[in-house]
Amino acid sequence: MKKSIKLTAVLITVVMIIASAVSLNAVAENIETSFHGLTGAWNYEGSAFVGKSGGAGDVFAISDITVKADEMFTYEATVTSVTDNPDFNASLIFGLKNTDDPKERFYDFGIMTGSHRWIRFDQTNGIPESGVNVGDLIEQKNTYTVKIVRNSSDEFEYFIDGVSMIKFTHTGFAGGYFGMITNDNGKYENIKITIEGRFEEEPEDLGDYRALSGKWKLKDGVLTGNSNGAGDVFVISNKKVSADDLFTYEATVTSETDNPDFNASLIFGLKNPDDPKERFYDFGIMTGSQRFIRFDQTNGIPESGVDVGNLSENKNTYTVKIVRNSVDEFEYFIDNVSVLKFTHAGFEGGYVGMMTNDNGTYENVKLTIAGNENQPEENEPEENPDTNPPTSDAAITVAVFAACAALAGITVSKKIKK
Repeated sequence: MKKSIKLTAVLITVVMIIASAVSLNAVAENIETSFHGLTGAWNYEGSAFVGKSGGAGDVFAISDITVKADEMFTYEATVTSVTDNPDFNASLIFGLKNTDDPKERFYDFGIMTGSHRWIRFDQTNGIPESGVNVGDLIEQKNTYTVKIVRNSSDEFEYFIDGVSMIKFTHTGFAGGYFGMITNDNGKYENIKITIEGRFEEEPEDLGDYRALSGKWKLKDGVLTGNSNGAGDVFVISNKKVSADDLFTYEATVTSETDNPDFNASLIFGLKNPDDPKERFYDFGIMTGSQRFIRFDQTNGIPESGVDVGNLSENKNTYTVKIVRNSVDEFEYFIDNVSVLKFTHAGFEGGYVGMMTNDNGTYENVKLTIAGNENQPEENEPEENPDTNPPTSDAAITVAVFAACAALAGITVSKKIKK
């Protein structure tokens, strides 16, 4: 199904038509909506929707039309901005999460006519999630057609005056509201939102791993996870350790974030793969604050507190390792240096995996099970003269010959074929 939303005066009308490439659940027709300002001064001037910052920084307006996480769409408008400031922009935004706090998450694409450049970025809580892209506009003018097209689950394409400027991967796009933003002035005309339907996303092939939540990819042996604002996200291996196994679990872990509390971690002892928060043990890195973190939890409640400590270097990639030394003692290493020993009494075993609440890349992942702590040592069986097999005549002959040769100072080496 395809929803086509076009601005006519104050109202936008949604018209439903058939799209053969995708399937869409039935939705209501002839939905009417309007854009309205969240911050700053926004007004309709004829058929144009105009926003002015007035020196107040970024100001937002939104529609009550939203796009779902699994919907394809095109969002476009004729955008005009007259400014001498090279960094001021007038943009279209999409995927806005929270209308009460627009800076919590949104995606931006627009024009900076003061420097004749386009700009693309997305942010969560004021922090750019994937950097900022800028490029030169082909012509020097104040009015451009700005268009955003979602081509697939992850790929978004950005156009100026019908020419593709950039393709970008937004992993784990969660949907949200459409709108506009300007930090100077912006006039928006010929606004059109086309929602082309929902796509069936093919499950990602993760080899020996299974994604429990969030977006995970496996490429060339490197496993990458992204939370995209969804909180803790998990992937688990099909391997698990028992309550008695001594093991080492390690990986090279990379995380690039400015948030001081976000982490990328290894987990073990995960009890329930259908509900990862039921019980798991966590150890990882928080590169936004250059600290390590260790905790374990059951049903969201930390069982043994939270341990944090400073990392010795300021970087984004570390070797993270967990070693079970005995039934109760676990030791935690960063770059092969022990940073903590901890007692986990009554460890019950479980799956191993990874967790992040921002982004994490995992390479050189290795699980080594050394043995069973409670398994008794195997002793050599005692000889029983009644059960030992009789010695062959050939063996006796060689033994006698060897003894005699030894007296004469001769070394004998002989293989007997049975």
